[in-house]
Amino acid sequence: MENKIILDKKYLFSKWISYICEAPFLAIPAFIIINLTFDMDNFLLIEGVSFLFTTIIPILVILIHGKIKNVDIDHTIRETRNYPLLIATFMYLLGAFIL
Repeated sequence: MENKIILDKKYLFSKWISYICEAPFLAIPAFIIINLTFDMDNFLLIEGVSFLFTTIIPILVILIHGKIKNVDIDHTIRETRNYPLLIATFMYLLGAFIL
């Protein structure tokens, strides 16, 4: 019984690490570092646009698409990944254009 509890905690910890290491969440510190090294005049504006187009919108698209298509959040079925990937790529390009 105790081993099952330890395994459950390890599994939960590994899932959190997996979610934190996804591209939208890694974009946050990456853009903070980039913005701090280049331009401090418009830091909040640039960081806000970056955060919106690289984190918020792609995550919302993945969540909404998962609910509509009734698939898991990780999109383990390969055919369900195309639409969220296309939208996320478009959002990255749109965010870069706006910046």
